[in-house]
Amino acid sequence: MSEQRQHNGFVPLRVRFRAHGEQTRVAGERLQWQRGHLKTAHGADGEAQAQAPIIQIPAESQQHTRQVKELIRLGNILRAELGLDEVLQHIAASISTCTGFRTSVIKLLEEGSEHLKAVAFAGVAAEDERMLREHPMRVEQMLRQMQPDFRISQSYFISHEHMHLFADVPMVTNIPLDDYEPGGWHPMDMLIVPLYSPRQKKLVGFLSLDDPEDKKVPTLERIEVVELFAQQAALAIDNARIFQEREAEHQALEEGISSLTQDLEQMQRGDLRVRVRPSHEKLQPIADAVNSMVEEISGILADVQVVTRAVDEHTHDVQRSSDLLVRDADHQERQVY
Repeated sequence: MSEQRQHNGFVPLRVRFRAHGEQTRVAGERLQWQRGHLKTAHGADGEAQAQAPIIQIPAESQQHTRQVKELIRLGNILRAELGLDEVLQHIAASISTCTGFRTSVIKLLEEGSEHLKAVAFAGVAAEDERMLREHPMRVEQMLRQMQPDFRISQSYFISHEHMHLFADVPMVTNIPLDDYEPGGWHPMDMLIVPLYSPRQKKLVGFLSLDDPEDKKVPTLERIEVVELFAQQAALAIDNARIFQEREAEHQALEEGISSLTQDLEQMQRGDLRVRVRPSHEKLQPIADAVNSMVEEISGILADVQVVTRAVDEHTHDVQRSSDLLVRDADHQERQVY
């Protein structure tokens, strides 16, 4: 068996520095070699330039990128401490910027009302905005528009051919009829997107869109993009109402604690006739416990008072008997002497 022997040592590395003239020559040869290969790749008669190619991003990809960025920005806005109207105004403006619809209006169902309130606008003239505020849509009118025949994805497109069914619905448009092209978007066409609460799973309003930039009837893909923005609006409405509910809950609890404190202060001054009156359901267990304790203490004190009166009466009887004994003893003593 042959034995392999390990060699431990260093291999010397020789480095030779070229003079400046030689460096220039080598660089020139390298550039000439690169040009020759580029000519071979592009044809002998073509003049290729040694530069990076320019990549052009399609406009559709740019629009999708802008939409994604805008959705992320709206998500950050939802986490900021902004009011509901301000957040919805941001969403309406983003919809007009990123979906190709120049006009957008967000309407909300008012609690305890049969009307929808227009709260956010984009691309709407001041006069039209005032008209929509002064003439709110009824809930019945909105539900009448949400017919299965008009449904596309989760939205509803109502062609101008059916507008005779909704002549009583207040609407505005800035599109001149002269701009209409057959098969395209008509000034009386409507696209509405319902807004559903993610938490309560119920209808809270809707988004109305008009005046598309390309003057075309929206495709399913375009409507689905709009619905992504509508989901952000529904989430903002949900978050705002949760915050309002918590604020009302907090205020009611503070008032209940204040009332409870006043009742306890009267008890502390010795008035055990007072009973705690809870004004908040979360304070009910505390009020029940305090009232039960006060009733027990009142019962004990009543028993103590009965015993005290009995002792006082007995003491009085003993004192009276003692006085009689003393008088009898004095009388007998005078008789003896």
